[in-house]
Amino acid sequence: MKVHSIAIVALLAAVCHAHHGHPLLHQIEDVMKLPKEQWESEFRGLLKSRVAAREAKNAIDDAIIAALENLRKAMPTGDPDLGIPPLDPGYIEHEVINFEHRLINLILTLDQTTATKLSEFQIDKISNDLENLKAEFGITLPELHFEGQYIAAGDVPNIIQITGNGSFTLDLTGLATWGTVTLGSTGGTEDGTVFIDTLDIDFTLQALKTGFENFMGGGAVGDLMNDLISEQGPEYLEQLKPDINEYIANVVLGLANPILGHYTLKEILDILGVNQA
Repeated sequence: MKVHSIAIVALLAAVCHAHHGHPLLHQIEDVMKLPKEQWESEFRGLLKSRVAAREAKNAIDDAIIAALENLRKAMPTGDPDLGIPPLDPGYIEHEVINFEHRLINLILTLDQTTATKLSEFQIDKISNDLENLKAEFGITLPELHFEGQYIAAGDVPNIIQITGNGSFTLDLTGLATWGTVTLGSTGGTEDGTVFIDTLDIDFTLQALKTGFENFMGGGAVGDLMNDLISEQGPEYLEQLKPDINEYIANVVLGLANPILGHYTLKEILDILGVNQA
């Protein structure tokens, strides 16, 4: 009798929380159509299968988190065997960032730039959809520090010209990123090498502080402009999000795909503990 009561409570909870049209709801409805002497056994089996599926999903999530933790350990020195270069500090030999927006036109050239504290990332969320080779993620970088050489040229339309060159520092605080990543494989088979097929990403930033030497001629004007960028930067970046999101996604793809290219889809699934039939 106690099992029967628990089953009814669980059934009601499942029905109340299931979305209209959800496969689980349809399965429950099918079970309820069975003769009374069969439905409890069928329902118990349904619950067991759902629990097993949830446990398998959680195990894969845990494996992904473990892989990220292993990456964290490898970031300071890199791992040539896995194709992972040193990532903390990361090094940018030369990068040209071109922003064309109604709010700003800017060509920012970075040279000999280092990025530190990358390995201090926090894992906020990992949730996989293995059937579609997709995962939702949330990663926060509490602090990031950049320093190097820069050249800036552009304008804020109809307001001011942007100029500057020299050394710079940039400190970011509370950079939270989240999104969805979908994997693919060459040839669409498990024996093909893996790559990130799509990456949808978004972010928020708590604060930033810039130190661009010789910006806008340097001196008091340069200091004032650095203070203005530091104070208004997070709000201003919100308006540039589509361009920034695309840039971040391209950077991640450029770093991740060469590493993933060392593995086939089958090898990745084996690492995650997934046994393919």
